[in-house]
Order: sequence, then structure tokens, then C-alpha cells
Amino acid sequence: MTTRRNLIRAAALAPVIVALPALACNAEADPSIIAISAYRVARAAYVAACTEWATDEEINAACDVECRAAIVALSTVPTTLAGVRAFCEFGTELARESSEISGGLRDYTPGIPLRLLDVPNAEEMFFATLERAMRLLPPA
Repeated sequence: MTTRRNLIRAAALAPVIVALPALACNAEADPSIIAISAYRVARAAYVAACTEWATDEEINAACDVECRAAIVALSTVPTTLAGVRAFCEFGTELARESSEISGGLRDYTPGIPLRLLDVPNAEEMFFATLERAMRLLPPA
């Protein structure tokens, strides 16, 4: 969903994203890349459970795993430029997925199915983690 706040954030991030070189994403080098990969595996398992005549218990279990993986991926701070790039691409991917289902990252709160009501929405987690990553990287 396009809002004034999202446009301002995107404008602020544009120079950062453009400046990131197209580095190869080495999963061994950055914990964020590993967390994102784990989320993608969990997401694929959840989608498979929903489409393959799984029981309600199997679907709920897969949903719980996906939600936990989303929380970990959204809160794992990238430690390399390759990780920041992968994290930004992951945010775009997650925003696209959640826009198809609801109103985007702002409306996606992965803690709700887990009954973790103190977990913020995906948009808040994404930008908080990105801000922490920017503070860790050396100045240009």
C-alpha cells in the first residue's frame, strides 16, 4: 500500500540501496542471509501444506514454523553489504507476498498466530533491523 510514510522511507533508502554493489551473497558470511534462507524453506513448507491436502494440525504447525522464521529473518541484523542487499530484497519480496494477502508489511504481524502479541508488525521489524545494520557498517 502506498502511503506518504512509505514514500518518505523509500526515498530515504533509495541512495543506500543504489549504492550497494551487486555482491555475491555468501550464506556463510552473514547471519541474515541464513535466516532469510530458513524463512524461504519454512514458507515453501507452509504453502505445500496448504495445497497438498494436509490436515489442519499440519497446516497450523507449518504456519507456526513460518511465522517464527519470519520473526527471526526480520530481526536478524545483516553484518555485511551482501547481507544488507539480501535483507532489502527480502523486505521487497515479503512486502509483495503480504500485499497479495492483506495491506502489506504494516498489516502482517507474524507474532499473532503464535500468540506473541508483543511482536511488532513486519514493517516495524524490517526498518528497525535495517537501522541497526546501517549503524554497524563502516561509514563510506
